[in-house]
Amino acid sequence: MQFSIIGLNFKTAPVELREKLSFPQDQIPEALDILENNAGIAEAVILSTCNRVEIYVASEDVDVDEKVIHFMAQYHGIAAEDFRSNLYMHKNEEAVEHIFSVSGSLMSMVIGENQIQNQLKTALEMAQGNQTVGAYLSTIFQNALKVGKRVRNETSISEHSLSISSVAVAALKRNIFSFSDKTICVIGLGKMSMLAIKALQKLEAKEIIVVNRTLSTAEAFAKNHNITVKPFSQLKEALVQCDAVISSTSSPNYVITTELMAQAQTERLNKTLTLVDIAVPRDIEPSAAKLEGVNLLNIDELKDAIAVNKEKRGAEIEKARIIIKQEIDKHRQWQQALQVQPLICELKNDAEKIREQELQRAICRFNRELSEEDSELLHDLTRRIVNKMLHKPIINLRAGSKGSNPENYASIVRELFDIKTATL
Repeated sequence: MQFSIIGLNFKTAPVELREKLSFPQDQIPEALDILENNAGIAEAVILSTCNRVEIYVASEDVDVDEKVIHFMAQYHGIAAEDFRSNLYMHKNEEAVEHIFSVSGSLMSMVIGENQIQNQLKTALEMAQGNQTVGAYLSTIFQNALKVGKRVRNETSISEHSLSISSVAVAALKRNIFSFSDKTICVIGLGKMSMLAIKALQKLEAKEIIVVNRTLSTAEAFAKNHNITVKPFSQLKEALVQCDAVISSTSSPNYVITTELMAQAQTERLNKTLTLVDIAVPRDIEPSAAKLEGVNLLNIDELKDAIAVNKEKRGAEIEKARIIIKQEIDKHRQWQQALQVQPLICELKNDAEKIREQELQRAICRFNRELSEEDSELLHDLTRRIVNKMLHKPIINLRAGSKGSNPENYASIVRELFDIKTATL
């Protein structure tokens, strides 16, 4: 079984492409079904966030990468050649190192951010619920989550760490300088929006207006957070009223169109309005930036503050890489042991067939029918003899699989016991 990752992220693809290839959470079960059925893949998980789209697969097919690329192109209605050069494709141990680094937040736009752990866990749970993942990928994901936990517990990489939301607020601060006399509109009430609200409250924004599709959810949140709530039907009024906007919804379409923004700006008399769009797909139509007074930033335009965050965490990044290397070594041992498991099963099966044949031959030589108790005694006796005879060879085979050349041990066992079907 081969482990492969096919994906793109903020380093390899701009937001314009990432949004075209993103998978809304409610569409992932359908996408997993299509992927597994059409590509002949044994196990599959899809991770789709604002900064990355990654497909994790386990397959015996050597052409699995091309099949996944074809699936992405067909599912999203995009020619494969339009995004092929933006993809990275990792296999086996290289893929393990990648997912471990993702879980440890070393591959995040904001190094040390904590959301990726939950995102990986959710991606795994969705695949498990959809029955497109088995023991193989589940083990890899659990090991990856373990890496993320170790990195956070054994380093200070997450201490005082930023988030995309806090970076967005910092970008606003550079544009509007002070929050004490400003009204800020936050669109959406997911995790990113909540983090943005928390950051804005620390900076003592004069007023925070939350515009959300589910008004009851926003009203329940507002009770404990001293914010104003408006329904989506009053989005234009909120835009007219505010001094800046942070938008982060899961909408597949633009929440703020150029037309809506133009109407709001007319009522605002074209007074400057800074909007930070941290959603993928984007919430704000890019052409709105051409309107007078509109200053629009998307998630890819927050890199300066993010680069500073990475520099501050240099020493902790190195500590995290040491942890990742340790866990890769453990994973390698598990993988090697897994490779000899079919041989061990074949060895046990052959021994069991011989045991059963010889036992039945011996029983037939008795002049009387054995009692149930005597029969069970003989079965137990012969099973214990076989298990004890195989115990040390199996232990040594497993130990040998952890060495530099596990095939040597497997080859000797196959030759000694004349096993031809089990291979590494």
